[in-house]
Amino acid sequence: RDLNIYVRGRVVVDDFEIIHRIDTTYLGEIGAFYELSRDLVLGFEYDYSARSSPVTSANFLQHLVSVSLTARL
Repeated sequence: RDLNIYVRGRVVVDDFEIIHRIDTTYLGEIGAFYELSRDLVLGFEYDYSARSSPVTSANFLQHLVSVSLTARL
């Protein structure tokens, strides 16, 4: 049995020159995969994303959680 854990992060800066606006998006992810058996893998993932913009309606904050069960053939 095997446990794999991963962490990933990014920052994305969008420069909209025509409309004179810069948005910054922060992305983070953490997850794990656990091998239940030779043929079954259980996965868990948490994703975070947030955008900061001078235009209030373009801002967002998102949290996503997913669980998966994968069968190998």
